[in-house]
Amino acid sequence: VCLVVWLNRLFLMLLRGGRVIDPANGIDDRLDVLLQNGKIAAVGKDLDVSQISCKVANCTDRIVVPGLVDVHVHGYEHATPLGIDVDQYCLRRGVTT
Repeated sequence: VCLVVWLNRLFLMLLRGGRVIDPANGIDDRLDVLLQNGKIAAVGKDLDVSQISCKVANCTDRIVVPGLVDVHVHGYEHATPLGIDVDQYCLRRGVTT
């Protein structure tokens, strides 16, 4: 999962060749996704990043989707022994409950 934000610093990461599925926008295709400071900067086929410095993650055998919603989670951090800090455990894994 590539949710990285660097304060006062430009950070670029390219997710190369993953199967991008975004039902809200009618997308289901093999595409590249360029992240800039943790936000989507560009989506397209074979994005050319030869002129910029960025990390590249090979996502050929991966599915790339917008944040997922977990419809059943015990996220009551201080209410029960089963509760968790959802920001700490879920957000870095792409779950945006």
